[in-house]
Amino acid sequence: MALFGNETKTIKKKTSAKKSANAVKVSKKKDTGASGSVLLRPRITEKAAHLSAANVYTFDVVFSATASDIAKAIEAVYRVKPRKVNVVKTIGKRVSLRNRRGFGTRAGSKKAYVYLKEGDRIEFAS
Repeated sequence: MALFGNETKTIKKKTSAKKSANAVKVSKKKDTGASGSVLLRPRITEKAAHLSAANVYTFDVVFSATASDIAKAIEAVYRVKPRKVNVVKTIGKRVSLRNRRGFGTRAGSKKAYVYLKEGDRIEFAS
């Protein structure tokens, strides 16, 4: 057993006398692949509107998401297969604290540019 990390456990299920006991592997890793929890929201900006004319759509994503996780989530939620996915981290900005002296930082985020084939489209509800 590891002190740190993602180990797996083997659990035996108790079944009736007709069936034998089967070993099932349970992983502690969180599945972020094809779920909608990877995509937070579509990023609706002026730049994103110009890019959508060229079949490039922009999304805010969770900070731990990878490009392959984002591609699986787009395929599961919008039923289109991305041609390419670029991921960009945005840094948190320095802001002035009004109620006390000094400065703080606004939280950073992560956004994804999703490129689609020529005939595919993603429709957002307005």
